[in-house]
Amino acid sequence: MLIIQLGQKKVMTKMNGIIGKTTLTIDTLSKFSYLQKQSYFGFEYDLFIDENSDGIVDFFYYNGKSFDKDKNTQAYSEVFQKANVDFQKQLNRFNLE
Repeated sequence: MLIIQLGQKKVMTKMNGIIGKTTLTIDTLSKFSYLQKQSYFGFEYDLFIDENSDGIVDFFYYNGKSFDKDKNTQAYSEVFQKANVDFQKQLNRFNLE
């Protein structure tokens, strides 16, 4: 795992096999965090944003679509549940919860 501290931002990166990486960035002042999962060839890109560090996804981009908790939760509740599970798994990978 690669960890870099850039001012108030802590950036942690882990490899996903040989063709991808997951990067978690946490703003230590505001507790805003975002997690990016991507392959090096650009075939897959997922973004999860937790605006208040409560461990629940507030916004995410997955399979070419974006979802906002305030606008899409009822219509896509199952998708949000899956996003929250994936986000928690990634936090566990970085030894965070």
